[in-house]
Amino acid sequence: VSGVDTLLALPFHDNTWLEKMGLPLLESPSIRSFELLINALLEVSAISAFKCATEERSQLECLALSKSQAEFEIAKTEVQYAILMPLRNEVIKFIDSMSEMGPNFAIEFWQHMHGKEITEAIVMLNDLKFKLIEANKFVARDTQSKLNANPTNPGRR
Repeated sequence: VSGVDTLLALPFHDNTWLEKMGLPLLESPSIRSFELLINALLEVSAISAFKCATEERSQLECLALSKSQAEFEIAKTEVQYAILMPLRNEVIKFIDSMSEMGPNFAIEFWQHMHGKEITEAIVMLNDLKFKLIEANKFVARDTQSKLNANPTNPGRR
């Protein structure tokens, strides 16, 4: 949590907050992969938004940009394996469109985190995350049903 006069959530720190509140977490490889991908994309976008990693700036910024771009590509590949169809195609299409926004993605995200207007990109981001959560809840229920139906399952009640 950050902010001086206003309580502002830090991006991708919701699990920490839930743990402190004693609330259960929904651990999911697909959601974790999606968050890592968005985080990497925001990092690349923010570097561009703040006009960092240019010729006249520090070489360290260029290295940070290269590292973030590599993390983005790795995360994008991981998402393709972690998210089931048909959501996978929707996520990849969304990520591609957010990549095309360049620095504007980070700017819109920052504005949203600080109480400014919600843009279409942020609505789509939240919508996709909720879809992933719902898909994971369905998979978890389906898996639990199969486990309960299996008489050889030692954990069956």
